[in-house]
Amino acid sequence: SSGINAEYGAINSFIGARQMWGGMWFVDCSSTDTLPDVIFEIQGREFPIPSSVYVIPVKTSGGVMCLSAFTPQDVKSSRGLLWVLGDVFHAMYYTIYDVGNERVGLATSV
Repeated sequence: SSGINAEYGAINSFIGARQMWGGMWFVDCSSTDTLPDVIFEIQGREFPIPSSVYVIPVKTSGGVMCLSAFTPQDVKSSRGLLWVLGDVFHAMYYTIYDVGNERVGLATSV
């Protein structure tokens, strides 16, 4: 799991996030408009995720903190640990699962 954690750490460092309690990563809420897109490349196609999607404002007793949606999860498979492209990715891209042909299609959500 250290490989996956290191990769998520690299993404969070890229967006300027700091790791805090419970392994969660947070960004400065005042910088969210200037944070870079995080781009996933899948089979040669780029899938950008803007900060407006990957930064999650969380109300706390002291105000608001901005949580990074990039959080590691250990999902084991016969091929090793897998990446989970969850809610943040699926908010931007529509996914079609073609089980019969063993393929997945992706398109920009509208």
